Amino acid sequence: MSPQYQHRPSAVAAIYSDDHGATWHPGALLPQTLVNPGESVALELADGRVMLNIRKEEPDHRRAMAFSPDGISNWTIPALQPDLFESSCMAGMLRIGRNRIAFANPQPSRAMTSPSE
Repeated sequence: MSPQYQHRPSAVAAIYSDDHGATWHPGALLPQTLVNPGESVALELADGRVMLNIRKEEPDHRRAMAFSPDGISNWTIPALQPDLFESSCMAGMLRIGRNRIAFANPQPSRAMTSPSE
């Protein structure tokens, strides 16, 4: 019989290294306002802040975002992003040039495209 592993409830934080990966340290937990957040994608913005795009398990099927001045502490309260659908899958982000961000996620099903449904 295989052991049962559970990852709920979950939380989001960053880990960091300031010596090129020789050692690692925990960052601060994000404020716990989301249901089972996970599979987050970090992106450094042009102004040096770090943005996390967060998957979560909630019926609104929207992604959430939080920001930190240094990527490890002082995270903002995660806010829902009404234009970014969550299709229960890891997403990706890429900064293109100084002020553009590309977001990639699988196409959501028709039932997931409206928060009122």
